[in-house]
Amino acid sequence: MNSSTIIKILFGLAIVILLSIGGGLIWYTLFYEPVSIPTETASTSPEDLFPVGTEVGGTVATTSSATSTLGLAVTGGGVRARELLSNPIAGFGIFGTSATNTTIIAVDRSTGHIYRIHHASGTVEKIANTTMVGVQEAYIGETTSMYYIISRYEANSGSQTHIQAIKKNIVGVTASSTTGSGSLLTSTVVSIAVSPKRDRYATVVKGSTGGSIVYITDFATGKKREIYRSPLTEWNILWPSEGTLTLETKGSSRVKGTLLALNAQTGIATRIIGNTAGLTSLPSPTMNYLFSSESREEGGINLFRYTVKSGDKTPLSFAVFPYWCTWAPKTDGVIYCSAPDSLSAVNLPDAWYRGELSFDTKIWKFNVKTGDSEIVWNPNLTGTVKTEARNLTVNSSETLLFYINNRTNTLWSVRLTDV
Repeated sequence: MNSSTIIKILFGLAIVILLSIGGGLIWYTLFYEPVSIPTETASTSPEDLFPVGTEVGGTVATTSSATSTLGLAVTGGGVRARELLSNPIAGFGIFGTSATNTTIIAVDRSTGHIYRIHHASGTVEKIANTTMVGVQEAYIGETTSMYYIISRYEANSGSQTHIQAIKKNIVGVTASSTTGSGSLLTSTVVSIAVSPKRDRYATVVKGSTGGSIVYITDFATGKKREIYRSPLTEWNILWPSEGTLTLETKGSSRVKGTLLALNAQTGIATRIIGNTAGLTSLPSPTMNYLFSSESREEGGINLFRYTVKSGDKTPLSFAVFPYWCTWAPKTDGVIYCSAPDSLSAVNLPDAWYRGELSFDTKIWKFNVKTGDSEIVWNPNLTGTVKTEARNLTVNSSETLLFYINNRTNTLWSVRLTDV
């Protein structure tokens, strides 16, 4: 081997080493901060999660058929809550500005068929019957004239992500008719979020050579643009405000997580929280606050209100996963949560993600600015409906709350205002 060849080899090795060091510095800057796992001294024994509050709606004496004829209406001071669809569903979207014109689009978990529910009248119609067996997640968007449905399901070839467009003026479909079949997105989609206006969606996609890429896609045109690249692949993405997305490393009590804010236009990333064991957070629509939890070394979680602008981290006196909650769309600082009466001191959120925990829950309204709280719905008052409420969503007028009962995967609505 001549000297010229040796020099070329050494030069190539030097380039590889420099690139590796540079990549490591980027990772260190964004994600590493050497602090210990928190061991704060909140009690690990089962206890009331919300120390104050009153129940709304009084005692429920009877049950009766819902006006939609598809399930159960629970009475007590007027119809407080009712099951809207008896079919198990994978996801839903809420449209409309008040209780009288609210429309729900729901995706059947077993078949992938799409239903439209008119909340005021209780009428239900099937508007698409393209079949996808075993839909696990569904996301709903819209434009002026169309609904857009993204469904994630398991096919013989593995996980698939399907998108279809449905005209809003469609009357319904019968067994002999069908809507367009739509198309498949890339099979490497990791996480999905729909914009607050519901006209765009963001995806985290695994890169072909490692890492991940964040894209924003316009529903109407299908135009896609890349906004961010990361050396990591496992991200949860949320879209709390039109101008800001958040990326959060998937939580585990054994992993120190990071939360990034992404500018929806420029893709510039800013680290909000770093090096936090079991990090799980829910940003408010204004991005003023984060509802954030971290794992305790001895088991269980600590919950905080994190003020984004100041960086202040205020402990809260109860423990519930932020993903069990939803922010009020227009009242700053108000959050609704599905919470059990007590939470075991096990490794969280790991045990929950593995499906090892199940609770009967109540729905609470909590103000993170004042500390005020109240129960807005206790399904156990019926004596027959055991509920583990998930996927909470509040309509834009804050008059109705919707959730999926995790035990049955059925869709329910709760009235938040008096009749």
